[in-house]
Amino acid sequence: MAGFGTSLGAESLLLYSGARLTTDFLPRLKSAQVMSDVRLKAIAGYVPYFGQRLLPAFGDDQSGLDGMKVPFLGIAGTADDVAPISLIEQGVNRMTGARYVIAFDGLTHTLHQDDLPDIYTWTLGFFDAYLSGSEAARGQIARTSQVTGGAADSVRIAYTPLPAPSTTQTVFAFPDGQLSADSVQVSADGSLSSAELKVTLDAGRLYQQLAATERSGAAGNVYVLALVRGEALGSADSAWYVKLAPPQGWAPLQAPFAAYLEDMAGTTVEAPAVVDVLAGMDVRSLAGTEIYIGYGVSDVEALGAHRYRGIYRVP
Repeated sequence: MAGFGTSLGAESLLLYSGARLTTDFLPRLKSAQVMSDVRLKAIAGYVPYFGQRLLPAFGDDQSGLDGMKVPFLGIAGTADDVAPISLIEQGVNRMTGARYVIAFDGLTHTLHQDDLPDIYTWTLGFFDAYLSGSEAARGQIARTSQVTGGAADSVRIAYTPLPAPSTTQTVFAFPDGQLSADSVQVSADGSLSSAELKVTLDAGRLYQQLAATERSGAAGNVYVLALVRGEALGSADSAWYVKLAPPQGWAPLQAPFAAYLEDMAGTTVEAPAVVDVLAGMDVRSLAGTEIYIGYGVSDVEALGAHRYRGIYRVP
């Protein structure tokens, strides 16, 4: 279930989802929760009312919105003195879920028929992303800076949480890797504009997979590769990149493959190793990029044994 509200209607939807309403003004601002219903999966508001400077709608400094995780889209006017955009931005910045503020230049607290195509485009794309759960739509809204139509619109706030890693290999171009899932734990955090992707490797399990071959007793290397689609590169062809050993970053792939970690889990079982695959990286322009991790005595041995695994696909 999703909700769309205008002005006080948008405020009501936030209160419905657990925001705290300003209840007292003197001697200081106080707020209290009105209700909390988890059925709302996404909220969109047109000229949403967040109060006035001296009397914000959601407590002191909009603190009543702290921790709100429900995805929210606010379409606001830069010339709106009834629902000032500065109060909207202040409140939305206190939320922790997916959140967006789109500014319509010169708009007051009203509706212009010519702006309807822009409103529909932003709202329907937002609902597709967070009500229907389309990862492609999430990527699209994260990459959109404006919509061609009646209003001169711009993005003031855009926070698109990084989706969770896929639980299946079928989404990858190379789904036949034999690296076991229990040896690789993937965690995704941050947003598409500042992505954090970490892989925790169970060195003991990796060593067992290598020890089960004629390479028993040998040390293994960890390789991290990314397949970037041609569209992201302005090319007709996709290209492979490799994550170099810290503190280096990504580089075009060359043979032999550069290892991210060398000689891991030789004759002894080591503690888990953490691979910082992405650290605050903007991946909005890298839609469809696939990231793989591999383990072997060499790149040739790892590929020959199919000892690799897809770990993430950018929406």
